[in-house]
Amino acid sequence: TRRLERAFTALEVVAPWGLALAGIAALDAALGTAAALPEVQTPLRIAALYAGYRLGIDVVTAATVGLARRYRMTIDRDRRERILTSVRTVLRITVGILLLLTVSRSFLGRGALYHVVVVSAWVVGLLVAFRMLARWREIIADAYLKLAPEGRLSAAVRSTRDRWHGVFVAAVSFGWLAGRAAVILARDFALGFDQTRRALAFLFRRRMEKQAERQGYADGDLGKLPRRVLDAFSEDAVEDEALLLEHFPGLVRLHAAIEAWGRRGVAESFLLTGAPGLGKTTWLERVPEDRFPCARVTLTDRVATAPAVAAELSARLLGAPVDDLRALRDGLLDGPRRIVVVDVAQMLFLSAIGGFEGVEAFCGLVEATSRHVLWVCSMSAFAWRHLAAARPNLALFRRHEALAPWSEERIRELIRKRIAASGASLKFDDLLLDRMEGVSTRDRLLQTEEGYTRLLWDYSDGIPRVALHFWLRSLVPEGDSSLRVRLFRAPSVEPLERAGDALHFLLAGLVLHENLTADEASRTTRRSPGTCRGQLAMLEDLGVVVGAAERFRLTSHWQRAVVRLLRRKNLLDD
Repeated sequence: TRRLERAFTALEVVAPWGLALAGIAALDAALGTAAALPEVQTPLRIAALYAGYRLGIDVVTAATVGLARRYRMTIDRDRRERILTSVRTVLRITVGILLLLTVSRSFLGRGALYHVVVVSAWVVGLLVAFRMLARWREIIADAYLKLAPEGRLSAAVRSTRDRWHGVFVAAVSFGWLAGRAAVILARDFALGFDQTRRALAFLFRRRMEKQAERQGYADGDLGKLPRRVLDAFSEDAVEDEALLLEHFPGLVRLHAAIEAWGRRGVAESFLLTGAPGLGKTTWLERVPEDRFPCARVTLTDRVATAPAVAAELSARLLGAPVDDLRALRDGLLDGPRRIVVVDVAQMLFLSAIGGFEGVEAFCGLVEATSRHVLWVCSMSAFAWRHLAAARPNLALFRRHEALAPWSEERIRELIRKRIAASGASLKFDDLLLDRMEGVSTRDRLLQTEEGYTRLLWDYSDGIPRVALHFWLRSLVPEGDSSLRVRLFRAPSVEPLERAGDALHFLLAGLVLHENLTADEASRTTRRSPGTCRGQLAMLEDLGVVVGAAERFRLTSHWQRAVVRLLRRKNLLDD
């Protein structure tokens, strides 16, 4: 929508006089050889010059407003009028000079008199440039000194800003400012592409690693950090609005589904998928409860058979367990219309022979009750892709929202919001690279913060939970509320690389199902339970997995490394 708005805005600016220029060009082409006649060519060029003049004014005005909005610059009304007046003056004189050259070339040819006109035009142009620089030299000097207070020209700018020959220094300063602006615009254009951002993040990380070898990495000891910082950067689903970032794509589609289901009684069901750590549980908390009763079910154990599905859901939704799907279906249809939210729906199947009975039974239940019960389910993206490939004949959900990785800007915004909530102050001095000529310390710190959050975005693959995990392990306490930021230590995958295919298949099963017991791992990998227990114990010792109630899952610390390893081994779908 934003791109369409920008396109229509640009079209609105360019259209009037751009169409006039296009019409003049079309007329010139339609006239053919007659357009070469001086009495025809001269009026056409004059008309084109005037249309270009008007188009230039419109474009500069729109660009001034657009750039000010994009870079959050405050330009008061007087300054804006002064800019536009200068632009109009320059354009009018430019058009006048071009008009004079056009008429002279038509009537005088390219002889000696025409050469005199050209020289005179250059003199007028230089005088106008000199006049504009004299008019703007104080503002140019202020801008240069603000951006480069220690630059090579800073002493000359300060000493000549109130003298007549300061105009020449202002010309050089203006060239520096124009070049810097061009670099910023080119950089921002390049940063519009993810591959450019990732390349910059890679280069930044390599430079940080070299510096960290000299100055040291962050030790990652969370016990030294203040409690409020640990709470602010919790990896668990949070409800505190001060810690939440409004990022819930697809929620409008869910509201539309609820509206259609509630008003017209149509069959509806909604599936939310995404990589672990993208915020599916927090997203589900936004399912509205104001119009219809809402029951929430989080599956913590594997329910991969039809009786297990019936017993689990009936106990949660009907208050009494039954092992028959028909009884569950009838009980739901006899009850009130409601919304049922099922989180961690990958627990409905196990990738093994006979392991898809539960999810097949659940999909049948959803289809049979979808006019009376609106099912909203979440599932890991890896599990959903595998399920869609292994059982393509399953009744699909009527609406599906696949959560995409967060953008660099959203990751940066989330980190800044959590920092503000923690009340801590940050120091990026340890990450500063070698001093750059003409760049102030403040600008270097801002660039370092931007580069480091870009590094986190790239390393986490846009997954907020992983980004928060490594951000927390980048902090070194200094005093009560001050924290220094240093490069975190990334886990080395060499021990996993050397472990062999058997362990890789187990890791693939963990990523696919999000969590497994040793017996479930045995079924899905076709290895003995004892072998799987030994492998899981080894992974737990390395910190790759964490176990609770005999169920193991990948830690945030290793999630990105393991996923990339398995993709290199072609054991995981993209």
